[in-house]
Amino acid sequence: MCVKPVTKLTKCKIYDSNVSFLTITKNPYSWLLSLYRNPYHQYGKKIVGFEKFLITPWKTLGRENCSKILKSPIDLWNKKNASYLQLDGINSLNIKTEYIYQDPIDIINKISDRFHIHKISNEFENYTLSTKDENKDFTYYRRYYLEEMWRDSISKDAISIIGESVDKNLMNHFGYEVLS
Repeated sequence: MCVKPVTKLTKCKIYDSNVSFLTITKNPYSWLLSLYRNPYHQYGKKIVGFEKFLITPWKTLGRENCSKILKSPIDLWNKKNASYLQLDGINSLNIKTEYIYQDPIDIINKISDRFHIHKISNEFENYTLSTKDENKDFTYYRRYYLEEMWRDSISKDAISIIGESVDKNLMNHFGYEVLS
């Protein structure tokens, strides 16, 4: 969801200094592919063609906390990730999906340290099975994201469409490359 403005967050009944915000950012190219494959509440039936999906208006739900209709799924990525930036001044942490696969133990430690969460054990056991596909596991997803195997599923036209609409400042902030 898009994070509410901090001035609104701090007025919420549940907000106090102990509330922590953890946001996760995913490379927009792989995020858009994932959204295309599972568009949740969208459209009633899947749009044929990733390129067409990328230029189709996105109907949001209230839980997404943004305009009812966005220009495209790319606009959704832009708005969600831009909203995360405003949390820098409060108890928050943003992590990238790719870092979770790169070093999950380090991510657990960062979360623990940042939010002062006492770990009941220093042992780490990774849950390796996929909750979505029994033929995929942690090793598959690690390779998929870290070796950018998702690039094989994106046409030059789709790369161009995304490159034209994705927020370049956000890409730079999160350390992602605009593909050409």
